[in-house]
Amino acid sequence: MTPLTQSPSNNTPRTVIVAGLTAAFVIDAVGAATECVASEFYSHIYESKFSTISESKKVLVDNSAANNLPWLKSFYETSHEAHTAKEILPLISGLKNLLADGNYQIANDALLEMNLKKLSPTAMVSFISATYPAKNKLEAWQVSFSKVRNALLNQGLDADSILHGLN
Repeated sequence: MTPLTQSPSNNTPRTVIVAGLTAAFVIDAVGAATECVASEFYSHIYESKFSTISESKKVLVDNSAANNLPWLKSFYETSHEAHTAKEILPLISGLKNLLADGNYQIANDALLEMNLKKLSPTAMVSFISATYPAKNKLEAWQVSFSKVRNALLNQGLDADSILHGLN
């Protein structure tokens, strides 16, 4: 335990030793120990020792695949409208490059984090199709395939026909 020195209103130095969460012992200058409720000292401790915590800024680190892959982040900005080969090309190229370079974990992370709400049906199918050649090396591939299938079904599309040959 770490003692905390505090001076009461009569300027007699006291040492506070916190014991547990509910009680503290105060040892005054004479050496007499008295039990006090820890909440009496909570305000003092908080204000003197920990007030800088509340003044610090919280930092949220986004370590998502989209944040680490500029091409994927850029693609997500317009992916809900991506229907043509030209619009889908950045996604397919990016994924193919990851696989060609052996970056299977990054490709797997991209599959895991695939944001179906932002993707057009064409983009969803392209995501799965582009990663199909490495599906045995991507742990998330089968789960992602199922998510895409369900999303297509929820949009009233014939998912089994669209995804034929991919499973």
